[in-house]
Amino acid sequence: MIPEQITDAAASPDEAGSGKLVSIQPEYSTVSPFNCNNSKLLLVHQSYFGLYSVDPLRYLGPLPFEINASAEPRWSRNDPDALYFLQGNELRSFDLGAGDSLLVRKFTEYNRVSGKGEGDLPERGDLFVFCGDDRKIFTYQANKDQASNPLDIGVHSVEGLGLYATPDNHALISWGERGTGRFQGIELFDIDMNFVRQVANAGGHMDVTRWEDGREVLVWCNANAANPVCPNGIVLVDLQSDPAEHTCIVSLDWSLAMHISAPDNAGCVFVSTEKEFSNGAQWTTFENEILRVGLDGSTVSLGPHRSKITGDPIQKYNSQPKVACSRDGRLLVFGSNAGGDVMNTYLLRVDPPHMHHRPPRKVGGRVPHRRG
Repeated sequence: MIPEQITDAAASPDEAGSGKLVSIQPEYSTVSPFNCNNSKLLLVHQSYFGLYSVDPLRYLGPLPFEINASAEPRWSRNDPDALYFLQGNELRSFDLGAGDSLLVRKFTEYNRVSGKGEGDLPERGDLFVFCGDDRKIFTYQANKDQASNPLDIGVHSVEGLGLYATPDNHALISWGERGTGRFQGIELFDIDMNFVRQVANAGGHMDVTRWEDGREVLVWCNANAANPVCPNGIVLVDLQSDPAEHTCIVSLDWSLAMHISAPDNAGCVFVSTEKEFSNGAQWTTFENEILRVGLDGSTVSLGPHRSKITGDPIQKYNSQPKVACSRDGRLLVFGSNAGGDVMNTYLLRVDPPHMHHRPPRKVGGRVPHRRG
């Protein structure tokens, strides 16, 4: 399986500044860069978004600069030419065909709203989870133009905050603080922001999808958890069980960090692993690779991403590949500096595995994995 190089940043002018670009890459793993029919994708050109066609692979041009790197553009679930984005305290829509934007809702009770950069539109396609003025978290149903009562987080910090909408239109909040108390770990809420239960005692890289029987599940890296079911594991969390049941899919070496991207209902997630570059360091299984991890525990390497993870904390983060998939799991993109200083994006076309017929089988606290 050979990745197709989409971009050439070093030869691409910075259309919002001067000189050439040094980075073109996916926004984040939990945000699908592909529209609903996989004909187009969005990539971050440092401070703005570039629009690409998939077949053929080519650059179409920048989005309007009001849709900048902090505007959190999210593709519509049913219109391949429509996306949503944030501007101050406004949620707006943009039509690629008409080339104009329209106001969807102005949240006048706040000066600014944010999705905190990680959440995407869920399978039903109508729910946003927002934080207003870094103080109040609420859901917004676009099809009903209805905002929930807000959850006031009070003195609790928004540092490390992650907001997600689940397939069944629940809300997940990943807090920066770990523990078993309120406003710690990962908490599940209903659509009206009523607390349901804690589902994990620590945050971590994660995404949401469905199991074959329709259950909504969280796929989560448990590296920060207390008393984890397996060390540095990719863990399946059943959001419908009370308490939330944790099943280890695969356990990775402690030297590896990871990002997780989940399609809707393909029986798998995609994972990019990252290990800081060090001369003479021993290679570990699945190091700096793109993985397809089945919810049954079958783990297959799709190949190395060849991005050199090094430098100060910002450089290290920017050099991470942050794999991101289409909603049907047939396309994925990842960033790579190919051992140099310029970040580009690569495309993989894959056939996702069929859904399996049984939940993962626990063997000694984890599910066996294979490499192929």
